Amino acid sequence: MKYLKVKLVIGSVFFITGIITSNAQEKNMNIKNEYSTLKKVMVGNSTNLIVPNELPPDLDGEKISFFDKLFFKLYKGKTAPKWLTRKLEIEQNEFIDVLKKYNVEIIRPNIVQPQPNEAVGLAQMYVRDPAFIIGDKLFFGNLFSPERRKEIRGFNNIIETTNPANISSLQNFAAYKNAYIEGGDVIVDYPYVFVGVSSIATNLEGINWLKAQLGNEYKVIPLEFADKTILHLDCIMTIIGNKKGIIHKSSLKLPLPYPLGEYDFIEVDSKTRKALGTNVFVINEKTVVVQKKHTKLKAELLKKGFNVETVNFDRHSDLGGAFRCVTFPIERAE
Repeated sequence: MKYLKVKLVIGSVFFITGIITSNAQEKNMNIKNEYSTLKKVMVGNSTNLIVPNELPPDLDGEKISFFDKLFFKLYKGKTAPKWLTRKLEIEQNEFIDVLKKYNVEIIRPNIVQPQPNEAVGLAQMYVRDPAFIIGDKLFFGNLFSPERRKEIRGFNNIIETTNPANISSLQNFAAYKNAYIEGGDVIVDYPYVFVGVSSIATNLEGINWLKAQLGNEYKVIPLEFADKTILHLDCIMTIIGNKKGIIHKSSLKLPLPYPLGEYDFIEVDSKTRKALGTNVFVINEKTVVVQKKHTKLKAELLKKGFNVETVNFDRHSDLGGAFRCVTFPIERAE
């Protein structure tokens, strides 16, 4: 068995690990779709939530509520109040209890300590965005919002147990200096990888970088948003089974590209989309986690034979993310 000392550079941040085996974690890193039985996942943490100095771009539009406006006015540039982080923690724990019912191994991100020279802001409860796994490869993208780029350090515990040959970081590619790609835009359904294109997150240059990294094994399909104020693809669409999904079609430029036109989609209305109804989480091919308030969606899923777990996730969705946003799947069964 070979041993390595790993020194991995991601952007300007150095991660120096101890001694690890070269064939350790990567064998337990496997994501080829969104719905096979989940074995291991990282769930976000709101312990060190820091409000940015400016309203996030996806909240600066039709989705903005009186609560959001008042909250950002009172707390911008500050650590979030305990009453909010406690509510977020309660929601996370209820969700984790559901995952544990299905024997899912759960890890949490390393808590990031901001440095003085970094933009103000931190949202580690949304661990989906800084990185993603396709097959047995770990990808670190480039986040559009500068204040969130430090969140990559929250993945140290995964980096330290992964063969560097299985890690690719967009920030290390000088040729793609204007490229952005975020995990909320990346939906895998082997051999396809669907990637959302907006004006406030992933762009075409970021998608071209991903295509170059994946080679010919996967077919990367860009999906352009009709509404450019929407942050991520999983705010519009989620795949929940073999050629099955949930979608708000009018948020995407139509017609849908092949093979999405052949999928059996549950279509949600605009109100449900804005309340992140598409942002569900699939535990296995029969079990989906849905927000408690989305009773109509639950009924549609039950009609199609799914087992539906419901969790109150209002505080998370008020801040722009739901179940898929707070999860970073590491291993699903073949």
